[in-house]
Amino acid sequence: MKWLVGGFIVVIVFVTGAFYGIDKTNEKLDDRPAVVTTQKPHQEADHRVEKQVLAAPESDDFCSPPKIEVEAPWISQLAGGMGKGVASTFNGVIVVLSEMIQAG
Repeated sequence: MKWLVGGFIVVIVFVTGAFYGIDKTNEKLDDRPAVVTTQKPHQEADHRVEKQVLAAPESDDFCSPPKIEVEAPWISQLAGGMGKGVASTFNGVIVVLSEMIQAG
């Protein structure tokens, strides 16, 4: 019986902390300034075509495109794996607690 009460207290603290975190995140989102965009009317659009001068590849102005990593850094992969592990553990705990409650 003591274990059931202890588990119930842990669940209550976890859920309360989750709601607190959601509330703080919403407060941060409310503090950000709103982004206002205006669109040009179709009448003011400029449809002129300008001549572009292409630089030769052997000139000093030529830049190769930056390298884009296909994989995420190792620390991000580690954090993602830990997050999946925590989520799986939490789901397992919820399933076990619900079975204990249903079993009476």
